[in-house]
Amino acid sequence: MERPADVILVDASTDHPLGFSPLGLATQETVVVATASAAAITEAYALIKKVSIGYSRRHFRILINKVKSASDARAIHDNLSQVARQRGVARLDYVG
Repeated sequence: MERPADVILVDASTDHPLGFSPLGLATQETVVVATASAAAITEAYALIKKVSIGYSRRHFRILINKVKSASDARAIHDNLSQVARQRGVARLDYVG
């Protein structure tokens, strides 16, 4: 890319060997969006781990959607963040 992009949306898949296309790394921030289901949270962590290992990306922002309350979203983020930190995968910041 000739100029840096403000936003790039990437439809990520856990089936992709490295999580997503390198085009997703053309921005300075990576926001991972997950719903409040166990399967979506597990897939979000798997994606973060693949991208962290495959592309040395160590910082992600997390957005949890389809939750009943902001406190539920915060709790999901906190749990996900704790696992990622304990395993040395990445630092996860809370978006909402």
